[in-house]
Order: sequence, then structure tokens, then C-alpha cells
Amino acid sequence: MFKKIFSLVLTICFFNLVMAQELTLQLVPDLYQNIKTNPALVPDQRVVVAVPGIYGSYFHTPGSIAGLVNFKDKEGLLDVSKLLENVESTNFLKVNLELETVSVHFRINDKFSLNLNHAVKSNSYLKYSDKLPRLFWGGNSQFIGEEVAFGPDQQSFAYNEVGLGAAYKLGKLTIGARAKWLTGIGDISTDRTDASLYTDDDIYQLSLSTDYRINSSTFDNVLLFDTLSGYDVEYDFNDVFSFKNATTTNTGYAFDFGLDYEVNDKLSISASVIDWGKIDWNKDVTNFHSQGTYEYDGLDLSSVLEGDEVSLSSAVDSVENVFEFKETNNNYSTALATKLYVNARYKLNERFTIGGLYYGESYRGETFSAVAVSAQAKLLETLTVGASYSVRNETYDNIGLSATYKLGPVQIYAVTDNVIAAVQPYKSKNVNLRVGLNLIFGSTENKSAIE
Repeated sequence: MFKKIFSLVLTICFFNLVMAQELTLQLVPDLYQNIKTNPALVPDQRVVVAVPGIYGSYFHTPGSIAGLVNFKDKEGLLDVSKLLENVESTNFLKVNLELETVSVHFRINDKFSLNLNHAVKSNSYLKYSDKLPRLFWGGNSQFIGEEVAFGPDQQSFAYNEVGLGAAYKLGKLTIGARAKWLTGIGDISTDRTDASLYTDDDIYQLSLSTDYRINSSTFDNVLLFDTLSGYDVEYDFNDVFSFKNATTTNTGYAFDFGLDYEVNDKLSISASVIDWGKIDWNKDVTNFHSQGTYEYDGLDLSSVLEGDEVSLSSAVDSVENVFEFKETNNNYSTALATKLYVNARYKLNERFTIGGLYYGESYRGETFSAVAVSAQAKLLETLTVGASYSVRNETYDNIGLSATYKLGPVQIYAVTDNVIAAVQPYKSKNVNLRVGLNLIFGSTENKSAIE
């Protein structure tokens, strides 16, 4: 079991690139899905049924998949030299995949509305220092006389979400909230990440100091391992999105809160906090803990490295022996990434709206921020298009597009924060895309940002 878990951590560290913040969605005022980012942004229609839709995204600090991986004979091999050229002192890999199975909105009257949703979500987060790949591939000789901290901070998990939300209008102010019941499908995460290596500059003695713990729950139900060598580690999405995982003993709760205020007929401002909650993991739990100070002769990677290829099986055998992991079965909890949205929308006329947004995400001691501006145009009674520009993760080339098309009761939509990356996802470090379909029935007299 430990070999599978540590192989996954190493694989995610270097080979598995796929999360970026979703910004443009809330800037599309005539789309029901922006209620996901603020429960107070309720649609005008009496009833909206969102049929299955999908959202996916990635962000990785060193760069795009195409920039780091060579594809030979349909087999992706990491280009170590490119990775080492592009890693920064602190690097992040963020992953998100969401399948919205069903979501229903009911407007009870002009003031009160309810919504119910179910979704399956899979997220990954990894923080690692540049010392980790440099040490792994370059050895410790480059760090003689200094202590090198290299422990990665990792969480990969999948869960079901069932949410019940409500919104109430008080004059110009709409207040919204959503309670979400969570059932964890599987998780692998670290809750202690201290691991450092010191190489004595006199006799070159190596000392390893650790307080590093990896936790896992229902691991084999989430990840499929064909072998433990090379790159044959894959995510088993068939199992993640299986109905047999609709309920588990891994349970938790999360809450969303939102406000939307109509300053006047043209200007509206809103703010929300999303995913404030956690999951308790107690099914098939295993913990691997390494704690102490060890002296050793170093790793023999001659059998691990073959050109640009890496044998994870050999590496894991060596690392496991050095770290002296001890196995326990203690339950644990993990928090969701809490998100903050602040949004302003200004109606230029009956067809054009502009907007701006601030986004902040807090997760595992880190804060990620982004800003975006947008313009929306209602070209036809049935067609609305929009464009956005965002700055995030120290990237400045994020041009987003959105489109909603209504044919009778059917509304089709597509939203991305980076249209070039959506078309060529392997060539960008920021990628996201949301597509789906809504069934819309009835309307009200309430105003929306675009009528």
C-alpha cells in the first residue's frame, strides 16, 4: 500500500499536470451556473434544471504539459532538463474536475427561491520546493554544507456533494446561503511535511530529519495502478464517478454564503464565501509516518535513472527504506479550499454590461488571488456572448470567452478563462473550461444584469 501511495506522490510531483481559478463564470449574469460561486445570484426564471455538465482546469508553476513532457510513441516522458530550468523556489500544481449530475432551481415567489444540486468533484493540490526535483535528479553533491528542506505538501481527493440552497430578497439586497453534505470517495494527503537533508562538508555524512506523514482513505477505490514502474499510474475516473460511491462513511459538511446588492438600476455589487467546510475520513484509513533523524550513505539511483526515464518502483524501494515509515490506522480530516469572490457589474444599456471581479482562495496555509474584468453583449434575444481578461498566478495572457444560446426552453453554454488554453490545453500552464445545458421554464419581472 505504501509503495502505491508514495509512487502517486512522486508521479504527481513530476508528471501529472492538470487547476485554475474559475473567474469568468460569475461575470456571465444570465447564466444559472454562476450561483455556484455566489448563492445570492439567483436566476430570474421560475424553474431551471441543469442537466449534466462538466468543468475541468489545471495550473502548474513550471509550465505547460507540452513544455515539460516529450511524447514518444504515445508515451509521455518528462523532460528533466526543462523541468529544472523552469521550477521556481516554490511551485504549485492545482487540479480540478467536476461533474454536475443535476441541479434544480425553484423561484417560490419574487423574494424567495430554493435550489438543490448534486455533483462529483475531484481535486488535487501539490506544493513543492525546487529542491525536491533538483535533489531527486541532481543528487546531494550540489547542496554540500547546507540543510535542504524538500518535503512536498500534497492532497488529492474525490467526493460527492449534495447541496440545498436558498436566497431571499430584502429590497435591493439579496441574501443567499447553501448547506452541502459531502461524502468522501477517496483521499491521499499529507498533514506533516517536514523533511530535510544535510550533507556534512567535512566527511560528507548525510543526515535526514523528518516529521512527514501521508494519510490515505479508500485509496484503491480511487486510483488504479497497473504497475509500479515507469508512468503506468492512472486515475480511474470510472470508479471515481461510479454510483456505488454516492454514499460512504467518509462524511463532511460545507457552507456557501453570498450577498448581492443593487446600488441602482445600472450598478450591482456582490460578495461570497464558498466551500467553507471539511471532510472526515474514516473508511480504510492508513497513515504512514516518518519521524526522527537518520544517517545513511545515500541513494543509489543508478538503477532508477535510464536516460530521461524514471523507474518509480526502484526509487520508492530506496526511499521507503531511508524514511523508515511506520504504519497506523487513525482517522483524520481535511479542509476544502475556501474561496472568496467580490464582483461588480455595470449595465451600460439594454444590451451591454461590463464587470470586474476579485478572487481569493485559501488552502493549506497558502492564498491564491486573481482579478478579472469582463464585457457581456446580448447580440440576439437568444444569444449572449462575453469576453474577459484576468491576471492570475503571475500570468497575464488570460483572455476568456463565454457564450450562452437559448432555443426554446434549452440553454447551451460554454465558459473559459483562457480561450487559447481551452483549444490547446497541453500548451498552457492555466487551463479551464465549463460546458453544459440548462432547461429553463417561466420568468419573473425581476431585473437581471442583462434583460
